[in-house]
Parts: sequence; structure tokens; C-alpha cells
Amino acid sequence: DQSDDVTVRLTDRREFKAKIVAVDTQSDIAVIQIDATKLPTVKLGDSARVRVGEQVLTIGSPDSYQNTVTAGIVSATSRTLADGSAFPFFQTDISLNPDNSGGPVFNRAGEVVGIDVQVYADSDRLRGLTFAIPIDLANKVRSQLQDEQSQQGQHGQQSAQTDERSNLGIQVQDVDPNLAVAFGLPRAAGVLVTSVDPGSPAAASNLKTGDVIVQLAGKPIDRTADLTGEGPALQTGAKVPLKLIRDHEPMTVMVTVGPPSQQSNGGAGGIAGPRSDAGSRQSGSLDHLGLTMHPLTDDERRAMDLPQGLMVDDVSGTAATAGIKSGDVVLSLNGTLVASQDELASLAAKAGGKAALLIQRNHARSFVTVDLK
Repeated sequence: DQSDDVTVRLTDRREFKAKIVAVDTQSDIAVIQIDATKLPTVKLGDSARVRVGEQVLTIGSPDSYQNTVTAGIVSATSRTLADGSAFPFFQTDISLNPDNSGGPVFNRAGEVVGIDVQVYADSDRLRGLTFAIPIDLANKVRSQLQDEQSQQGQHGQQSAQTDERSNLGIQVQDVDPNLAVAFGLPRAAGVLVTSVDPGSPAAASNLKTGDVIVQLAGKPIDRTADLTGEGPALQTGAKVPLKLIRDHEPMTVMVTVGPPSQQSNGGAGGIAGPRSDAGSRQSGSLDHLGLTMHPLTDDERRAMDLPQGLMVDDVSGTAATAGIKSGDVVLSLNGTLVASQDELASLAAKAGGKAALLIQRNHARSFVTVDLK
């Protein structure tokens, strides 16, 4: 990141000045190139076939001790972060030091299935919690770069984009059992749309916040990692079918895969509606949810780039148990936008035992299920 000079040092002590040809900040992958021939290479495996419990090992250079090998198992193949965003990295229990970052993760066949990427600073408490970039994701960055170079004849540094927002212009989260109940889904499967970029392919196909995507281009989408894997693999400009569930009804729309999005983080994200008069900081308590809120002021709407919403001032009861915090902005309940506490209270009174609140925290959106009983 922001490096002007990069040097590659091989195990035979030769050094080469490297050229940075691509950087993908979303996946933390960089593609670099050196002027050398007849170098030994490793075989790349299929990270989609990695399973929990599988034995893996990595090679790194902690504190300059080159070719240090540590082994462990795969603890998880993907995670969803607290803000609802996808985190399609492997979780492993490999002993990893900061200087090991970037080292290859091998399976038992000696194939590279990942790249070490992260170790927690709190090593005493989280010593066995490390992560790795799936090699398929890294390969897609490289392939995309090669395609762009062959089509455009460009060889300078480029920026590669590999997340689901790049192709469709959406942010999504996994459907857990509680969200499945709140949205009336038959089972906890699919990915829930939390925001839609204005002007994106998804917006052009009329995708909406609260839609549940279950299939893309004929491939089942059970979780965010599936969409992360399928989206970037589709050719820009291709028109593909997307199956979703909206208001309990299945439907299919055709979506045109777009180029990498230039949308800035924290855009309107498909939330639209009339602006409420929020000049005064009104507040009140919603008995069912345990929330004290006020409509966004003009300054708050401008700062957050939101047309409407309710700022959480205080939280208790079921809302606190669900993880909602002061400072969160409530945007909708069960897919219906809210601009006032009265609207939210009315919707909560009509909802069943569970309700899904769409909240925004630090420009990231996610649905949170609250118990209304």
C-alpha cells in the first residue's frame, strides 16, 4: 500500500526490483512482477474444495527465520462480519506471526489453496485465530488484470475489484434462521440485499433492499461467499438471470453484469423516500423494541448521505440483546422504510414474533433480527 519500491528476495539470496502491476484493496491482494526466467513454481489448488477440519500448513519468515513451516486445520471457510459484510476468507488455527503474512497455505497434496493475510494483534487472547485469502480469489484478480491488459494494451499499475459490489452494485449478508423467520422464508438460505448502488446494474434491474437472492446465472446462492465467487467470474456486459424472493414471492430478473463500480462508500444505497422534518431532536421509547430515537437532523442526513432514518439515542431490552447500539441509524423494518418513530411503532405492532431492522453503522448496513414477544 503506497509503496514506491518493492524488492523480491529469493531463497537463493538473489534480489529483484519488482513492478507493481495491480492492487486490490478489497481483498488485500497485490500482483507484482519481476524480470526473471526459469523460476520454480508451486501448483495452485482449488480453494472451493477446502473443507472445515482439513489439515493445512504455511511457510513464512517470522523475524527473518526463512522457510519456517507451521501446520494446523481449517476452522471455517467463510464468515460474516458484525456489520453484515462478507468476509470470504478461511479461518485457520495455524500458528502465525506478523512476518508470515503473505505466505502460502498448502493442502496435504502440496497445492496452494490460500494466502496468509491477517493475525490479530491480541495474540495472547486470540492466538489460534488467523485467516487466509482463498487462492481462487487471488487468481481472479490476476485473470481480470490479464484480460484488461490484453483488451486495452495497458501495462501500468491498475486497480482490480473483486467483490460482489464490483459487478452488480449491491451489498449483501447471509440469511440466518432468525432473518428467515422475519422475512417469511422457507429456510435459512440465500443472501439478503442490504443496499443497492444508484445507477448500478442491480438498480437498473430494480433490485431492492430486502430482496433475497437465491440463484445467479443458474448457480445456487446459499451464502455471501457464493455470490462473491460467482459475481466476479461473470463477463462484463453479460446478461444473466437472477432469481430472488421478494415479499414472500419468488421472481426472476435479468441483470447485466457491469464493470467495477466507482461508487464511493456510504452512498444512498437504494434507500429512497420523502425527507422528514427532522429539525428538532424528538425522542421517544418503543416498548416492543426498547429503542429511544430521533429522526435524523439535516446535518446528520448530509453527513451520512441518507434521505431519512432514525438515530438510536438509547437502547435496552430485545434491541440491545440483538446488538443494536447507540449511534446506529434504523432505516427500515421488514423491508418498509421508516422516517418517524410513529411509523416504526406502527410497523412493529403489526409484525409477528420477529422483525428485521435494517441499520446503518459507520456507513455499513445490515439486517438485525429483534424479538417482539
